[in-house]
Amino acid sequence: MSEDNELCVDRHLAHFDRYDEEVDVTRSWDAYLTNVYSDQCSSFYFDRYPEFSLKYDSSPLRPAFTASFEDEYGIVGYLVSRRKPEHKDANKLLRKLEVYDSISQIPNSPTSTTSPDKIDLMLLVNSSVATSLGKQIADLTGPTGPYSLQHNIVLIRYQFETGGDVPLYQFNRELALDQEFRDSALPDHDSLSVNIGAEGGYQRIDVSPEKFIGNKKQFPVTNSKPPRPYLATYLWDKVFPDDLADDQFRAWKDGKMNTVVDLVYSDLDQLTNTLTQQHIPQSNIQTEWVEDTLDFLCDARQADHANGSYTIKFTGVIRSPDEDSENRSYEDEISERGTRFIKRYCKHEEEADTDGQSTLDNYADD
Repeated sequence: MSEDNELCVDRHLAHFDRYDEEVDVTRSWDAYLTNVYSDQCSSFYFDRYPEFSLKYDSSPLRPAFTASFEDEYGIVGYLVSRRKPEHKDANKLLRKLEVYDSISQIPNSPTSTTSPDKIDLMLLVNSSVATSLGKQIADLTGPTGPYSLQHNIVLIRYQFETGGDVPLYQFNRELALDQEFRDSALPDHDSLSVNIGAEGGYQRIDVSPEKFIGNKKQFPVTNSKPPRPYLATYLWDKVFPDDLADDQFRAWKDGKMNTVVDLVYSDLDQLTNTLTQQHIPQSNIQTEWVEDTLDFLCDARQADHANGSYTIKFTGVIRSPDEDSENRSYEDEISERGTRFIKRYCKHEEEADTDGQSTLDNYADD
């Protein structure tokens, strides 16, 4: 593997892994808030895929989640992505949060909204950058700073800890920013101010993957665009097999599919609707995301694009280009499937580069 190929693989794997971490963090709060407040609050509602008509940079606001408590208090969850410059640039982040500050209504059911007395913006930030970002936000929103928001910005740092008996996502208030939850409407003993905030002495919230793995399987994407290899793994494992003939499906299910089956998709809107209605209900997956993902599969030589249609070269196992096919084992975990796609993509992109047709720089945000 050449140096350029290694860089390509490493860069794409980093984006893939960080997005997977974002899914875990979002599903952690899904599990935690639902477990604690669905019984405590008669009208608690957690929205995994909220979308607001307010726009930033011409796109509608899509926070990581919203949570409504008793119609008196609400949280807008915002995940600060390490895949984007905002995790190091508080100015850029706050320009976006100024638009979020205009949110006055949040969902309290799949079909209705409420106007809570108080809404807090909960920022979820990886511990590696949380303190630095918190200090920047504190300076920029302080008495002499250029930003003044009506909603509190509550900064929550997270890390994945594997040193104990069970792996845990750990969440703490980041004290570099001193804004707190305004959740007096919640039961005293179960308020966020007690469980993770000042009133409880800044305790830690721990969530083990076993608590959210079911949700993650059902809702495997966040409310932001996944890297193309990430969505490709889901399409390959969950969507494309539905279009196999019965005998082909049985062979695929049994791990005995030894042929390549051409699956043709010409209506990408229909394919996207299949994703959002049958597989990941209420998600905001966009047709352009699906198209980008199919283009990625073309670059990885797992699909062709001609005359407005995509032909998926579907097989039971995706082989890494440097893998010994005689000794390979069937891998069905998302990370391993994604790695195989990425290695194929980078190998063929390097070959295209040799021919003077490199497109590597076009996908810096994957």
